[in-house]
Amino acid sequence: MLYYSFQKSEIIELNLSAAKMLENDRLYLKNSLFKMFISEDTKPIFNTFLDKVFKKNIKESCDVKLLTKNNLLTYVHITGIVLKDKEECFVNILDMTEKIKDEEEIKSLSRFPSEDPNPVLRIDSKGFVIYANSASLEIFSDIKSKSVIVIPEFIKEPLFKAIISNKKIEIEKNIKIRIFSFQLYQYRV
Repeated sequence: MLYYSFQKSEIIELNLSAAKMLENDRLYLKNSLFKMFISEDTKPIFNTFLDKVFKKNIKESCDVKLLTKNNLLTYVHITGIVLKDKEECFVNILDMTEKIKDEEEIKSLSRFPSEDPNPVLRIDSKGFVIYANSASLEIFSDIKSKSVIVIPEFIKEPLFKAIISNKKIEIEKNIKIRIFSFQLYQYRV
């Protein structure tokens, strides 16, 4: 948390958590320009945030990137509200770096099946294909021509065995001029 002055565009007061986030000493940070910690690409967002907080006198928030003393990027969510004198605002800063990194990793991992050069199918408990990557569609030309995508016949029986037994079952199948090995198992969330 910190207090920000609109008139001077500087930090009036801050707690230890805010100082730690900025990787600096509290005494050094007092009376310093907070904008110098905002990354160039998110300064317009921060300026809009300040404009709304001070001119419209409303609680406002924004997401920006801070550059710390060691030139590390910290993703933060800032919430601010003007104090009674309308010249200062109370600002709460929440570090979102780990959350953003986790979201990026999930996004990256979620692309894995679509980028996999091998066939990847996800099939619901009724035997309908709910996901097929492009490699699957090239191999199983018959599954993409239907409005409801149904699994190939040779997979049905072993798949249902895998579901009932709750064990992984592997099968091999000649398709066109290639031999494929399929691993069938129930995926539980």
